[in-house]
Amino acid sequence: MDRLDLDKETLNVNGKKHLIGYRLASVDARNDDDSGTAIVPSAVDAVSRPVNNRLKYYRKKARGLVNAERDRRLNGGFAFNGVVFDSDARSIQRIALLAMLSSHNRSYSTNWVDKHNRILELEASDILELGRRAFEHEEYHIFAARQAKDAIMAAESRADIDRVVQDYMRL
Repeated sequence: MDRLDLDKETLNVNGKKHLIGYRLASVDARNDDDSGTAIVPSAVDAVSRPVNNRLKYYRKKARGLVNAERDRRLNGGFAFNGVVFDSDARSIQRIALLAMLSSHNRSYSTNWVDKHNRILELEASDILELGRRAFEHEEYHIFAARQAKDAIMAAESRADIDRVVQDYMRL
């Protein structure tokens, strides 16, 4: 009788385990006459399956976690002059448009609602600096996630992948 034991594959992120699949723990394949141990073809395939297939799935899940965290950070707001501004896609678009207007009209000013719903008056120079800070916010999080995903792809073990994800989550 053949027996395959499976262990759960998990990814540890900030102390939480995320189930990503199962891996082969052991194979017990014996002849019917119990004259000795004989590995059957299906068991050989399962055991000899390259580790890369498991790592490929694990990498995909880890990249998904990095993408989700990147998106959360991109949308989480950014600080400028002691004020937190929204940084969702629509807010970034509005900031970019205002910065473009301000670059053509240095006397331009407008009111802006910050992340905490306070109304602020912004002068052209403030708007230009706000646009620069919004860009830096986007650039930092996009490239930090890109670097983490590249490191995940280069990792050669589950432990290496876990380490990369943990390091990224601590940024």
